[in-house]
Amino acid sequence: MNARLLELIDYHLMNALVESERPESVIPQVLEEYTSDLKRQGMIPHAFEEDVLEELRDVARDTIRKRTYGFITIQDFKKHSEKKK
Repeated sequence: MNARLLELIDYHLMNALVESERPESVIPQVLEEYTSDLKRQGMIPHAFEEDVLEELRDVARDTIRKRTYGFITIQDFKKHSEKKK
């Protein structure tokens, strides 16, 4: 998995404006930024764009679920993460 994708996931989880949302609510922002980076680098062929987006959505969702396992809201996750520091 790309380090940039993990970085974006962590960033959006820790900086979410609506903390009462479920962690998966950050997926659209993560995908928008990550795919924008990939398109700018010419890494996503136009013919396969939908397939790549679908795969990235699945990867992002699975990664967020693993990172936030056991937490219902982003606020719960952030509280736990801050305690660990």
